[in-house]
Amino acid sequence: MVNVTFLISILFPLFAPLAVYFARIKNNTYRKILYFSIVLITSLFNLVLLLYTPKDTLVVFNILTSMQISFALDGLGKIFFALVSFLWPFAMIYLFAYMEDVERLNSYTLLYVMTYGVVCGICLSSNMLTMFIFYELLTLITVPLISFNNTVESRKAGRIYLYISLAGSALAFMGLCYVLINAGNCEFVKGGIVQMQEHKIGSQLAFLAMFFGFGVKAAIFPLHFWLPQAGVAPTPTTALLHAVAVVKSGAFAIIRSIYYMIGTQVLVSTASHYIVLAFSAFTIIFGSFMAMKEAHFKRRLAYSTISNISYIVFAACTMTQLGLEAAMIHFVVHSISKIGLFYCCGMAMHKADVEYVEDCNGLGKYMKVAFICFTLCSLSLIGVPLFGGFISKWYIAQSAIESKNVVAYIGLIALILSAIFTSVYTLRISFRAFVLPQKPDLVVKENSKYEWMFMLVIIVMAILSIVLGVFSSPFINKIASLLGGNAL
Repeated sequence: MVNVTFLISILFPLFAPLAVYFARIKNNTYRKILYFSIVLITSLFNLVLLLYTPKDTLVVFNILTSMQISFALDGLGKIFFALVSFLWPFAMIYLFAYMEDVERLNSYTLLYVMTYGVVCGICLSSNMLTMFIFYELLTLITVPLISFNNTVESRKAGRIYLYISLAGSALAFMGLCYVLINAGNCEFVKGGIVQMQEHKIGSQLAFLAMFFGFGVKAAIFPLHFWLPQAGVAPTPTTALLHAVAVVKSGAFAIIRSIYYMIGTQVLVSTASHYIVLAFSAFTIIFGSFMAMKEAHFKRRLAYSTISNISYIVFAACTMTQLGLEAAMIHFVVHSISKIGLFYCCGMAMHKADVEYVEDCNGLGKYMKVAFICFTLCSLSLIGVPLFGGFISKWYIAQSAIESKNVVAYIGLIALILSAIFTSVYTLRISFRAFVLPQKPDLVVKENSKYEWMFMLVIIVMAILSIVLGVFSSPFINKIASLLGGNAL
């Protein structure tokens, strides 16, 4: 009997919302309940799948002898899969609160839920070809989410995202083709595909193609420029792009390329190793410096994402077992903190039409809980002790030292400077909200009936930012156990 459990996690959130959409249910409340039920059922099913993971790989069909569309769930995939499954129901709650009066909400929610299925496909892919297909689907399904407002600016942002993503995918596909031709397969194997060690020069070039190709979604400099522009999208979309789905898929694909395809034995201490370390370290500094300069609230958080995703990539590019663990620790911690920051930003925009950082002056008086949560998530992002961000950044620093690579040592300076910049560009917002006098034209809307939905999501993310720091040992041990064994 064929085990189809992997397909359920992908196909149910892909096709069930289509039934809701074409049913043309006029009652908005009923329609929202159905969409949320699809997401919640998928997440509960995914939880069961995480607890009782099938050991066999599900081969859907063979394209050629060495090319399969197949699914499995290894330790690395479980981390991303669990994170997505946990955060998506909260994202849906926030979506319904934020977009309560928006036209075409049915179309928007349809794509939002379907994106869940596509990301599950990325998590469950057992080889690079399968993951690449879902990676491309992710681009196509998120373009209309970025362009949803249908303004000149949003349509332009959607086009730029589409063009640069397709260009990056073409580059990554070149690397994938090299692997297929020389190794005969592209299965994810801990330590990398053995045959790649016979083609060291070509493998390095293939890796660089995949690094910069997938680096588009990971917003690696100089391929980052689409991300701040995508801030014109509704906040549920930007939170999805920055914290859960798109940029994390880019980082995830890079990690797969290093540890599960090319292999660190081929890459360590080569020119390609130094290049990727240098680009990721520079992006850390560049993103945080640009965030410090940026006056627009959402674009400031966008540049922050550019910096923090490069923390993940930098840790992975140290090419040590500790680096892999550090990358995945920050992978989780950043998602929790950043989605909390974006949701606080979105709530401020919703209640007080906030657009620029200076618009937050005095807003803490009216949104006290929200800005307290914003401050807590900021402290985690900075890396203050007792917060999750401190743990992840500590491990990233350790992995850099353990690598004994001179570029990684320089990267340590980038980590320190970035922490300083992060404290400036985040806490300055909290200072404005709580200390500075409010602007004369400040107008704050009365609490809506959906206020509790805003607050629930924001408070949960703030609490988790603390929990992951204070009770870090079980979390770190679980990450290490899932990545256990030799991945080098």
